Amino acid sequence: AFGAAFVCLSVLLATQNVAQSQTARDGTLVVLAALAPFVLAAVVRYRIFTSGASAGHLTRERILDEMDAAVVIADRNGRILEYNAGFEAMFGIDGGDAVGDRLDAVTASLSQGEQTLTTASGTRRCVVEQTTLTTTAATQIGDAYRIRDVTGRRTREQRLDVLNRVLRHNLRNDLDAMKGFAETLETDADVDRAAIAARIEAMATDLSATGETVRRCARLLERERRTDTAVDVTATAEEVADRVA
Repeated sequence: AFGAAFVCLSVLLATQNVAQSQTARDGTLVVLAALAPFVLAAVVRYRIFTSGASAGHLTRERILDEMDAAVVIADRNGRILEYNAGFEAMFGIDGGDAVGDRLDAVTASLSQGEQTLTTASGTRRCVVEQTTLTTTAATQIGDAYRIRDVTGRRTREQRLDVLNRVLRHNLRNDLDAMKGFAETLETDADVDRAAIAARIEAMATDLSATGETVRRCARLLERERRTDTAVDVTATAEEVADRVA
């Protein structure tokens, strides 16, 4: 409104008749001078002439949708204002259908940290990061949530922990036995040294096999993290053939 008034008065001043009284022109200038600070504040603080709502909205949507994690923004009453494609896929929402709904109607109450959530693909372990949204006066106006599915990572960690426990158990038992056999060889001259040496060798072979099994399992678990991608079989075959030739 201030901007419109400023423009109108400027045009009025520019089109005033040259013969108009000096007093009228001075009065118009006084009004323009009074309006100038408000117009400046509107331009600088609110950027009324430099920013477009549609452009900002599109930029925000693009940033949200390009994030790998699920993101949802809710007002202070817990109603959904916006979310990205990751959140939509995680909870099986059709585009735009959940805007205005209560967040706790779509998913369980979200809290900072790791928690179990029921998603479109079943029960998953997720890490939730919560950010409180406030005004410049520090008044809370809502919350933003970033949700990352860590189920696969937790599963791999548990499997590796089991493998490590098995390896440590076997190592401890077999090494204790090998130590006992070695002490017997050292202190008892009447024992069948060849038989004991064979036992020690067999245990060492088993331990080596166990270690290799653990390494293979670890490689298989690492392979689960890879993402399959489509390739051009013909081009790949030709590339390999050229390299071999």
